[in-house]
Amino acid sequence: MLSEYLTHVGRINVYLDPNTTPHPKQVGDIPYSLPLVLDKNDPIVAVQRDDTLQVVIRCPPRIQNFDIKVPWKGLDFDSNLEQVVQCRYCSGKLASFFSCRDLPSANWQELMDCWACHVDFPAALAKNGGMPSFAPTKDMSYSGISFLLLHPNSLENSQSYEKDSSMYHCPSCQEQLGIQDKQDVPESVRLDKSCIMINGNRVHPSYVVTSELLTLRELNAVHKFCLTDQCNTLYIWCFTPYLPVTFFNSPNITASFPQSPVATIKTLYCYDPPDNLQGDDWQDITLTPSVFLEIKHLLELTTQSFPSSAQKFQHWYVGLLPRL
Repeated sequence: MLSEYLTHVGRINVYLDPNTTPHPKQVGDIPYSLPLVLDKNDPIVAVQRDDTLQVVIRCPPRIQNFDIKVPWKGLDFDSNLEQVVQCRYCSGKLASFFSCRDLPSANWQELMDCWACHVDFPAALAKNGGMPSFAPTKDMSYSGISFLLLHPNSLENSQSYEKDSSMYHCPSCQEQLGIQDKQDVPESVRLDKSCIMINGNRVHPSYVVTSELLTLRELNAVHKFCLTDQCNTLYIWCFTPYLPVTFFNSPNITASFPQSPVATIKTLYCYDPPDNLQGDDWQDITLTPSVFLEIKHLLELTTQSFPSSAQKFQHWYVGLLPRL
């Protein structure tokens, strides 16, 4: 079960066991933590339903101005120290680098194309045929929203790099760790941030995927996404971009997200293609098979945190993805 803070509405919903007795009458009677600190004497409304005792708490609405946080940005790394990249699944050393730079936002190339069409190229750029590409070197990597771009010479086992392959696998455990993009520079290896550790630290795949969802949502004004591992697809509707929640009696979730409250994205998701799939309001996000399964499993776990009457809307399931 859980409690959710609807910041834009100014309300907290707490879903308790339907057999809870006696019914709580004020905030202090609720035996679980809430997503917002409230006075214990604040009044509440308890509504008995077949599958839950829903507690409603009124609170002031809040306009949430949040920055989209990207894990492992270039500025997060000290260029004076060697950064060691390991496989998340077997801890085998994959690569190392010293400096890291952030790749421009996804619409950078579009802006450059527009600029090139409307102004004269400076002589230096014209001589070189246009804007320079962002190519990693042995000691310098690039950080995208959901991936690191490394030079093959940065790899611990340079023979593991196959120039003509669109996928990169861990040379130790053979787990798929990255999928090349057709726009990547030729001499580069793309590693999914969900699949690696840096200096022994890891980022939960949900944080990586939600950072990409929110960034694409802001850049391209899309709210619906097709998450795919190139064999299976999950259709995601980013319904509420910021929803603080607290989980209780959900050990499988709190084991990975012990903090309270947990910032989440409230999503609607389904397994079959929606009727309105065709169009520009859907965008594909490709994941490795392991990450796809983790995200799918997490969505299904969070669905079970809601009472059965709130788990589904038409053909969509209701789920949560924790975000940074």
